[in-house]
Amino acid sequence: MIMSFGNDVEFRRYLESSENVYADVSRIAREARSLANDMNNKLLHSDAITCAVHGTSPECEMWRDAEDEYEATVIRDMFCSIEDKAVCDAVYDSYYDSKDARHLIYVYNEIKDKPRQARVRILTRMLWYKLQA
Repeated sequence: MIMSFGNDVEFRRYLESSENVYADVSRIAREARSLANDMNNKLLHSDAITCAVHGTSPECEMWRDAEDEYEATVIRDMFCSIEDKAVCDAVYDSYYDSKDARHLIYVYNEIKDKPRQARVRILTRMLWYKLQA
């Protein structure tokens, strides 16, 4: 959401004609903080201020969950260096099961041999400590 120049001019005129500029700006800041808190702080503060100024509600597409995006990037980068698809799948399942349970869980799926299971444990631990730190 971009605040257009026309809207900016209207807002400046409103502030210039205001009896108490400080109170108006404080009200907008309070509304923006409340809006950001309602969105679990996934909304950019600048977008929250713009929504408060215009009296609109934010669109769902306006924000991204940066934590999930970072997590996906780290996982993708790790899997680029692993050729064994079964190990990748097991690490992926292990990480997300661990995340849901809030402690490490190893899921081997169909992996039966000990060296590949050890690889799953090592990679899951690497991923866990990198993303949960």
